[in-house]
Formats: sequence, C-alpha cells, structure tokens
Amino acid sequence: MNKFLFTIIPQFFCILLYSQNVNIIGTESGLKNPTVYSVVQDQWGFVWIGTRDGLYRYNEGQAELFDFQDSTNVIRSNNIQSLLCTDDSVLYVGMQLGGIVSVDLKTFRPIPDQIT
Repeated sequence: MNKFLFTIIPQFFCILLYSQNVNIIGTESGLKNPTVYSVVQDQWGFVWIGTRDGLYRYNEGQAELFDFQDSTNVIRSNNIQSLLCTDDSVLYVGMQLGGIVSVDLKTFRPIPDQIT
C-alpha cells in the first residue's frame, strides 16, 4: 500500500506544477490572418504581434491593428518579420522589404533616425 501511495501522490504534484493558463490568439481575437512571424511582450504587459498583415497590439483578449500617430510611410511593408522590445521603452520593428523602424512605446510615435 505504501508503494502505491508513494507512486501516485507525486504524480498529482507534477500535474499541479504544469498547469498554466494558455491564451490562444487568432482571428477571433482580432487578427486578420493567423500567420504570425514574431511576438514580444513590453514592460507594461502588452503583447506585440508581427504578422503578414501588419503590427498588432494584444491586450485583454483583443488584438488591434496598430497605427502610428502622425506617421506617413513609416511602415514600408505590412509584412512584419521581427520585433525587439528594449528596457528603455523602444520597440524595433523589422520588415520583410527591408528597414527597421523604432517606436517610442511611451508616446506611440516613431523615433526619427539619427546617424552619429
């Protein structure tokens, strides 16, 4: 009986340790296309999703297509291939047709390129 208890009880602890909440983000959450190339989370908990159709910001079960304020031709391609979020509140967006755009996540405005 003791062998049986020592075998069964640890298995229940393993089940408890691996139970996690999983959120599935898809077209029902607001994505136009479920093809996702890159995902990153910023320091405020927003999840940024790079897709074939553009850049989305996911929060509380809803994904919204992100439009830059007062920006014309900043995003040269809707095909977002890579994302990088830094500790100083900058999101770097890499596009398929080339180029990287940096966005200030505090103001949601593109950061102008500066060559030093």
